[in-house]
Amino acid sequence: MFGKSLLNSVRHAAASLIRADRGNVAMMFAIALVPMFGIIGTAIDYSRAVAARTAMQAALDTVALMVSKDAQANPSMTSAQATTAAQKYFNALYKEGGTTDVVITATYTPNSGKGSAVQVNGSASVATDFLRYAGYVDMDIGTSSTTKWGNTRKRVAMVLDNTGSMSDNGKMTKMKAAATDMVTQLAALAKTPGDVYVSLVPFAKNVNLGADFDKRYIKWSSPAGTSNPDTWDENNGTCSVGSSSTKTSCLSQNACSIPGYTSKNSCQSAGVCSNTQYTSQSSCTGAGTCSKPQYTSKSSCQSNSGTWTANTWTTGSWGKGYTTWTPSDHSKWNGCVMDRDQDYDIANTAPVPGDTSDVSTLFPAQEYTQGSTNYCKSSSNTYLQPIIPMTDLQANGGSGLTKLTTAINNMDPTGGTNQAIGIAWGWQSLNTTNAPIPAPSKDPNYTYQDYMVILSDGLNTQNRWPSYGNGSSQYTCNGQPCIDARQKKLCDAIKANNITVFTIQVNINKADPTSSILQSCASSGSGTFQEITSPNDIAGAFANILLQITRLQISH
Repeated sequence: MFGKSLLNSVRHAAASLIRADRGNVAMMFAIALVPMFGIIGTAIDYSRAVAARTAMQAALDTVALMVSKDAQANPSMTSAQATTAAQKYFNALYKEGGTTDVVITATYTPNSGKGSAVQVNGSASVATDFLRYAGYVDMDIGTSSTTKWGNTRKRVAMVLDNTGSMSDNGKMTKMKAAATDMVTQLAALAKTPGDVYVSLVPFAKNVNLGADFDKRYIKWSSPAGTSNPDTWDENNGTCSVGSSSTKTSCLSQNACSIPGYTSKNSCQSAGVCSNTQYTSQSSCTGAGTCSKPQYTSKSSCQSNSGTWTANTWTTGSWGKGYTTWTPSDHSKWNGCVMDRDQDYDIANTAPVPGDTSDVSTLFPAQEYTQGSTNYCKSSSNTYLQPIIPMTDLQANGGSGLTKLTTAINNMDPTGGTNQAIGIAWGWQSLNTTNAPIPAPSKDPNYTYQDYMVILSDGLNTQNRWPSYGNGSSQYTCNGQPCIDARQKKLCDAIKANNITVFTIQVNINKADPTSSILQSCASSGSGTFQEITSPNDIAGAFANILLQITRLQISH
């Protein structure tokens, strides 16, 4: 034993010094040796006791988890049965030498409305090498470990990439299967309604809220004078002339001041009479009206003290300012929205119904189209699935689980990548107060843990602002990727709100660089960011996250 060998070495050294005959060195050392010997010996014995207690704590943590698993399988377990199981597991785990009188006890507290618990206590004695000479033959150690379950409720926002590239290499198929499996396993862990809620946020460049979304929270128009307005009213409607598809192009085109003339020559050759019954200039200007309506000629009018007003002929004018734009009826909106006005795009501020501020809290409507495909239209071959708000997996006989798994399996790969808008709506779905999709309020009798799971197969390429990306690549703003810079601020705010964030980058054969923004978005800790290089690894990545979400809570 290390302590005994050190003791023998000290004894030999002391004997040599005692035999020394040079001055008073031997005597002085002998006097100093006593307290030195005590200090060193105490430190050695204490460190051995600490090591033994640390090993016992590690073993008890594992024992508590294993007994908890047994208790979940046998809810009628007695404390005697829990102690027997704990002793068996501890004996298999604890191999620290030099300890005696080991006593292990366990108590199991069934769920009475605030969760279940298993507490395991351990004590032992550690033999001393040095302190025994001071009368302390043993040092007592003790510790405990408690696991709790059923008192913690979980809410998970699943933010999943539905962009076009997810169609490659079977990524979408594998993701749908893995997400379905994760939701199904979460539902199995929920024992009562309210235990587990899950939301689903499919994202591409936009997200889809569904055509039935409360329109009070939608921003329809851009402020007057906005260059390149991008909201609904400016981009969905009809022009009085031609086939312009936007308000800007409609109002900027030349037209005739007289409706019906589509060329400059025909317009300027035409005219209109102030009295519409006359269609030629000569007939128009040769006629008029009298202040006394019984007189129809200029001479009879004036000879009878009437006032004659001649008709006027107005020649057509060609140029801008003669077109009108009529926005489409808002009932035709299919449900897609883009990023909120900055800086509400990176905040969880509640939207204010009817907000007409230039920088609005509302969500800007947009029809998300590429070419002839409208990703927001449910009849489209590639349809961006609507967001599913927080849904109780145990409510109504499992109808919530069915709703989520159906939506997952209906997901289609669509347009460009804008992780930030999906993340922003994942945060909205976890909020218990913000309309229009508030999560249910939290019962004060329970502890709640909020999670966000983000999966994306690529780098950000576009969002609401064309200067940030073109759908194929992301541009740089002040030396940083434009979308990523805003997304980092968003993720930092989410994590500061006590939400644990897991991120997965599906990077087939490492074709792209490792995503620094997904790494940054992930919460601190091992396994919160995963980069996988094969679609077959998606299931494993979700399983790793599920394990972290569902692990039992341990306290000492």
